[in-house]
This record gives sequence, C-alpha cells and structure tokens, in this order.
Amino acid sequence: MPRFVDRKAVVDLDLGPCECPVEPKPHENDSVQFRQFQSYVDWLAIVDAGSRGMEDYNRVRLTHRIKAWNLRDENNKPVPVTAATIADLDQATANKIHGFLNDIDSEENVELPNG
Repeated sequence: MPRFVDRKAVVDLDLGPCECPVEPKPHENDSVQFRQFQSYVDWLAIVDAGSRGMEDYNRVRLTHRIKAWNLRDENNKPVPVTAATIADLDQATANKIHGFLNDIDSEENVELPNG
C-alpha cells in the first residue's frame, strides 16, 4: 500500500541481558519492538507534544512508537505497554530507546519536531 504506513512493519531493539525481577529468567535478553514508521497522525501528536516541552515530547514519542516488549513483573506476568509503564522506565533504558529511535528515524529521513 504505497502512501500508507505499514503498521505491521516493526524493528527490534535488544536491551541486553534480561533484568526481569524473577528467577529463573524468562528470556535471555530484554527487548522492545517498535513501529518502524510513524503515521501522519502519530507525527502530529509528537510535534504537538514537542511544543509543550521535552518531557511531553519524549513521553508521547515512546507511547506512539513502542508496540511491544518482553518485560515481566515480579510475578512473571508481562508488563503491559502503557503510558504509565513507559513513564516508569529508568533513564538509561529510556535513553537507549530514544537513541535507537533517533537512528531509525534518521535512516528514514523523518523530520523530527524542533529538529
């Protein structure tokens, strides 16, 4: 479908060894799956958030781009991808995710807000 975003197109980021708070570890590495492309509506939401400041920009960007992850809680239950759980990511993980998104967006020549 030319001219339309392929919502099935994804890219994966390996976050490194599993840090889920359970033993035995449920998987070897933690990972995040992203929508490879952002739609026009996604882009508008991210631009609008950017006009309110970096905190809103970062939160909305991750909310619109993260499709799935394999992170689990202390009861070995999957942690859902929500605005609240994204907001609870530690800074190192969030920075790694943003760096990865910067790389894939620059490869696609995506115009970033305030960029």
